[in-house]
Amino acid sequence: MDRNRVVAVGSSEAQGSGYVVGPQLVLTSAHVVGPEGTPVKLFRPGRKLVYHGTVVWRGTPNGRDDAALARIDDPAWQPPAGRAEPWGRLGTWLPQQECQTWGVPKVAELKRPPASGNAQKGKGTPELKQLSGRINPGSGLVANRYVMDLSQTPPTWTDAEGSRSPWARLSGAALVCDEQIIGVMAVDPAHSGFGTLHAVPAYMLHRSDSFRSALKEYGADSTTLEVTEFRELGGVAGAGAGQQEETLLSPAALLEPSRQVVGFHGRGELLQRLEDWCAQDGPGVWLVHAPGGQGKTRLALQLQANLGRTGRKGPGAAKPRPWQVIWPGFDAPPEELDRLRHAVDPVLVVLDLAEIRVPQLDALLKAAADPMRAEPFKLLLLARTAGEWWQSARRGPGSGKHLLGPPRSPTSGAAAQPHGPRSGVPGGAPGLRGRAALGRAAASRRLGGAGRVDHAAGAARQRLEQRAHPPHDRPGGPSGCRVKGIRLGDRGCAGAG
Repeated sequence: MDRNRVVAVGSSEAQGSGYVVGPQLVLTSAHVVGPEGTPVKLFRPGRKLVYHGTVVWRGTPNGRDDAALARIDDPAWQPPAGRAEPWGRLGTWLPQQECQTWGVPKVAELKRPPASGNAQKGKGTPELKQLSGRINPGSGLVANRYVMDLSQTPPTWTDAEGSRSPWARLSGAALVCDEQIIGVMAVDPAHSGFGTLHAVPAYMLHRSDSFRSALKEYGADSTTLEVTEFRELGGVAGAGAGQQEETLLSPAALLEPSRQVVGFHGRGELLQRLEDWCAQDGPGVWLVHAPGGQGKTRLALQLQANLGRTGRKGPGAAKPRPWQVIWPGFDAPPEELDRLRHAVDPVLVVLDLAEIRVPQLDALLKAAADPMRAEPFKLLLLARTAGEWWQSARRGPGSGKHLLGPPRSPTSGAAAQPHGPRSGVPGGAPGLRGRAALGRAAASRRLGGAGRVDHAAGAARQRLEQRAHPPHDRPGGPSGCRVKGIRLGDRGCAGAG
């Protein structure tokens, strides 16, 4: 956490703590501030300047969404350098997860001696307090609270100190776990001896459309919610909306599928089959293979977007559970990938260039085959070929290899049929992405980017030529996006082995 982002918050309602989550946006507690549109005052502990702001979003005071956002509209305000931590949520039941929080609780207040001849008690000055602790994710589950068990020895305290709790004014402080904001401090529960604190989980806030809209409208550094335990496994650059925008080193970067500069079109039948496959119980593996540039990654990104909108409603579930979609980085250690077995929610792992990542595939198969998992674990493999590497992966040691049962030919039975080279581009018309890139390259040239445009235009032109004259380098017809669906435990499934 960044100490320069910690602020004290005051209003006509109460006093508390806050954390700067955007250049002019502060996260705090709903029971610390008034309704939307009311003023607040903020200051950094140890500094004299007081800043003015306005409440722009407020949850329910002392409710399950007990949090608020305030916009600092004071011209004297100087935003802290860098960016705030992204939002996160705990996605496993793994115990003893380390966390921390910074705030200005009553117990840390500096006592000023009374002025000479003044019998009244000295006025206190807010002081920072950094607290560390651990979370067992199952504690507080019914009440939708994170329970932080403090690592420090709890302070001694009596009502004579002027407050019923030493942690008064800590409300509104951000709770951070593994460099992600996972909650907002809210309550010092009774009968805990001041050794336990409760926090409102960030996932409760992100369920609110108005909260997410306020984050975007008022410039929060992050607007999406990620799974904390799996953040180090990697991902697709630019795929997460709301994360830091990468600087384009060249217009050619616009050709990257993760940027999605052209809307997704076509492939509706295949996309629906993938969604239906994800909706089925149990583990499963689906291989999509084709030469580079045929739309494999773009297809997987669209599947991720669709699953994010719908979730998965399993048997007996009152609400759909969110999908955890993981794009492992090339440097993700196989032993770390095995942690995915502990995911509480349904999991979709997209392994791009799977043909050169067999050790990671082995670890993922082991995690998928865990008999203790209740939610689906789907593994979508994207590869340029389905040759020797596939057979080697099936023959290698390790558990979960039964999930790679012999795939059916793409042209047999009810399995997926091969798609022609033009439909390999998810844009309907052949070469749509290439033409769009050429247009952007020309526009960039007019803006003076000639030093780096030729590369972009050349790459785009090459893609156009590939679509106009596709290579016939495979037995059985022209190259295109070919699919082999493999799902275990149901022989009646199309493409099952």
